[in-house]
Amino acid sequence: MAEEDPQQQPDRGVSSMPGLLTGLQGAEASALQLRIKNSICKSVQSKVENILQDVERFSDIEKLYLYLKLPSGPSTNIEKSEQSALSSSRTQQMHAFNWIRHHLEEYPETSLPKQEVYDEYKSFCDNLNYHPLSAADFGKMMKNVFPNMKARRLGMRGKSKYP
Repeated sequence: MAEEDPQQQPDRGVSSMPGLLTGLQGAEASALQLRIKNSICKSVQSKVENILQDVERFSDIEKLYLYLKLPSGPSTNIEKSEQSALSSSRTQQMHAFNWIRHHLEEYPETSLPKQEVYDEYKSFCDNLNYHPLSAADFGKMMKNVFPNMKARRLGMRGKSKYP
């Protein structure tokens, strides 16, 4: 397998986040980075860009030292209960995102019952002691992963399928 040119990688910062983006590649990682960037204020975005410009001039050992000195744990400006809820929610979303990407494929001529898909995901979470997303939030995540997918009712109410 050929190595990618480092200058062609869409996003060094996001792709280097261990564990958080397992399974994300290329456009997906870039899209996630853009969503994160858009969720923070312009002044913080500017500060981050300035820091990155400075860090780009560091040697590898200096970058490693900076990495080791970065603070860990919850931010001081967010209450612990809020941080825990946010972290839990993000963790649930990432598990759901990864499960969908690794267990489902899009086929135009195929339909799957929504409840069966959700039950499989919920069973996966139960086996690993993960807290699953609600059915509604899981459906939203499905739309994020497969934007061309349309839910349609084939039969009675409550029997919708992912085509």
